[in-house]
Amino acid sequence: IPSINSQVRGFVSAFDLLVDFIQSFLIKTSSLGEFSLVLDESRHALLLTTLNYFDKFLPSVAAGFVIDEDYESLCACTGFRLFLLGELKRPKRKVNDNDVAMEYIAGQGNVQKKRNYAQKKLSPKDLKAQTAQLCISDGKPNVISHIVKSLLLQKEKAPMVFFLKTVIQERASFGTMLKKTEFVVLEGLISDMSVHDENIWSESDRGWEHYEDLNAFRAMKQGSLWLKHANETSDKMQMNSAPHFSADSTNTSNAETPNVNDAVQEWVNKYFMRLLISTTTRWKRGRIDTKIAAMKNLLVLVRFLYPEESPQYVTQVLVIVDGCMSLKRSTLIQECDLFKLHSLAIKVLSQFVRMLLSHSPHIVGENLCNILVSILPLFGRKISEESRTLQDAVDLLDTLVDGETGRTLSPYFMDIPLLPNDERLQNVRQSLKRYGVNFDNLLLMSTQLTETQATRNHDQASINSSSSNSVQDNSKGKQKELKKALQKRLFSLQKLLGHENDNVRILCL
Repeated sequence: IPSINSQVRGFVSAFDLLVDFIQSFLIKTSSLGEFSLVLDESRHALLLTTLNYFDKFLPSVAAGFVIDEDYESLCACTGFRLFLLGELKRPKRKVNDNDVAMEYIAGQGNVQKKRNYAQKKLSPKDLKAQTAQLCISDGKPNVISHIVKSLLLQKEKAPMVFFLKTVIQERASFGTMLKKTEFVVLEGLISDMSVHDENIWSESDRGWEHYEDLNAFRAMKQGSLWLKHANETSDKMQMNSAPHFSADSTNTSNAETPNVNDAVQEWVNKYFMRLLISTTTRWKRGRIDTKIAAMKNLLVLVRFLYPEESPQYVTQVLVIVDGCMSLKRSTLIQECDLFKLHSLAIKVLSQFVRMLLSHSPHIVGENLCNILVSILPLFGRKISEESRTLQDAVDLLDTLVDGETGRTLSPYFMDIPLLPNDERLQNVRQSLKRYGVNFDNLLLMSTQLTETQATRNHDQASINSSSSNSVQDNSKGKQKELKKALQKRLFSLQKLLGHENDNVRILCL
């Protein structure tokens, strides 16, 4: 690639060679090289394909050059992109196929089309200005967000100073650029955190505090400080002003105060809905590896969520968890990947339900059936790889029936159609019996009344002949209540028999 101060001459420039290289070796389509030898319209399509391919990787490549402080390569990338845009702006010119074929034969395989236009020359000063503009623009390609995130991840100050002074020549402050791209930057940092969290497969009941040692969390702290400073000085600082504070003001080693962690949590909750939608979209549209990555992201998000904000996200979280548990093994989904997905789904569910319990236990009760339906497929399967996941599910059920929580939720358990007959749930059954919920008899689960109790009441009341008629009416009323409860239970089972997860249907049967 030509350097900043060089000028390209000749009808085959270095940029032309770069286009051919990208088409031949990077874009995996065998027919692309043939098109470049024929029609001018095809060349236009090739240039557009090359531009799209280049723009896809330019943000991460440019960020790498900034971290390496490689200004010449950064300017060369800008020059190449300007070259592609200039070529695409040329009017399309039809070329006779026979003429091109004859020229190809005469040139022994090298078709050289002389251009009837003059490529506009770009001075080094203009190239530097265009490079700065490309790096601070939040359009497409979104280079600035990748650069900002990469700079936040760096512990050294030199790359940031290089970027602010050399690359963008103090056209904007770092805080201003972060404010423009904070959602994309935050989403990227959360993704990095989920990838590098070595404890992601450990116990479910963990808070976000264990992320302290991760570089991405340190970057989130640094970013929250930059945003705080930018918000406090927004009236004094114009969009294109130079930085008004040094990199020292964002050194997290000098900012280990409680309000810094609070600022990070506030930052996540500010965009939680958008982050959740983005994660859900990735899960729905992605392959199994993308689904696993999305669930890792969701687990990180849930751990940062404010408990008082959790009720509004119940539907979205339960839908994605149930979707994970409903997936089946196929040619595209291996058993080991399903185990990972189930593990992450139960961890997300456990973390989210515990958070709900701390603030709105009645919300858990209202969604208890949906929560249990997500857990049901794990039982009845003797797979050692899912023993840890199954234990997480049992621990969650123990939490739901324990102590005051169990007393609060016991009325909601009466509407649950079934509980798997698994020895690991014996403690759950016994705890519910203490609150009058018996899953060992279908008729007892809703009413805790038996025909024996009704008969006993009838016999006892018959001693008093003066109230015999009223007791008979009462007995008939109890029997009617029992039948109604049984009908309700069977109706609940009937709905679950139509569940998309076949494991749920088997348990119902």
